[in-house]
Amino acid sequence: MMARIESRGASNFTKTEAARQNAINALDLAVSQLQKHAGPDQRVTARAEIFDAQPDTPVIESVNQPYWTGAWKSGDKGLDIDNDGVSQRELSFGKPNPDTAAKVASAAWLVSGSASQGTLNPLTFSGVTSGSQRNAVVIASKYVPQSLMGVSGTQDVIVPLVDVKQDQKTTGAYAYWVSD
Repeated sequence: MMARIESRGASNFTKTEAARQNAINALDLAVSQLQKHAGPDQRVTARAEIFDAQPDTPVIESVNQPYWTGAWKSGDKGLDIDNDGVSQRELSFGKPNPDTAAKVASAAWLVSGSASQGTLNPLTFSGVTSGSQRNAVVIASKYVPQSLMGVSGTQDVIVPLVDVKQDQKTTGAYAYWVSD
């Protein structure tokens, strides 16, 4: 009986330490991604809510993850200045008059999974936050008063989970979100 209790205690300690290490690794990665994508002077950042279909209303429409932060290259003279005959806007977005999809695709989104899963899209990302198919986590919630939405509730910030593997076996997961 005593051996089983001790073994269980050691197992819980190991899991706690692994979770703590995953959290530290997520923080290191978040800071690294922030420095990489927003650190140079020729960058601009904004939350995905700038893509709100109706910015004159209090509710953010057509953006599933409005609080994700994106970083865009702006060039040394800004987005609208020419660099050797090509506008920085065209260099940054891939075309001179970018549509919303091009603007979203050209951003580095400062959330977990962006480095390993390729381009994430805050307009459409929802993720599964419970059950056996869980691939995301609610990392923050913002209370929205009834006066703004007609009903009170929360606006969740959902980000992808990134599996931590050891010997090809998932041993944990982490997630992060950099807010602007």
